[in-house]
Amino acid sequence: PAAKRRRLRDAGVDAADAATLTQRLLADLVLAVGDSDAGAGAPAERAATLAVNNIAAGDDGEPPARVGEPGFVAGFARLVALESAGELTATQAKQVLAEMLDGGDSPEEIAAARGFEALADDALTALVDDAIAADADAWAKFCAGEDKVAGVFVGAVMKATRGQADGGAVTAQLEARRAAG
Repeated sequence: PAAKRRRLRDAGVDAADAATLTQRLLADLVLAVGDSDAGAGAPAERAATLAVNNIAAGDDGEPPARVGEPGFVAGFARLVALESAGELTATQAKQVLAEMLDGGDSPEEIAAARGFEALADDALTALVDDAIAADADAWAKFCAGEDKVAGVFVGAVMKATRGQADGGAVTAQLEARRAAG
């Protein structure tokens, strides 16, 4: 366990997650992401977070047996790569992972079946425009420095996309517009 914790730390995983991964026998899964061609470029830290927060240990303290299967490991690596590349939001990645744990190996097929596609920048911009236009008072408050009001716009965009938009991308657009004046 100590050697695996060290490898995880060397890969950029924080100490608490490294300890949890080792305890839950998920360290091999996260390390396989970095070692696989499918996970090339996918950060181990993101793989660790996804595993720690979404793969529950059973009554015996171990993750589902499926987690050790080669098809699952390769699929998990691709899932982390898809999320890291911005092709899936964090919420979408969690939903895809849940289906993978229930028996699916292909995150791409699961995402396509659920209609998960990256929202094009111009489409997101149009949705943010609509949200701002729909609530000029909230926009004025946001521009005056009331950061919490951003939730009004993020919520409107999420509602319009049925949860498919990336909330972080919406917030980034709002902040950029506020900074531009």
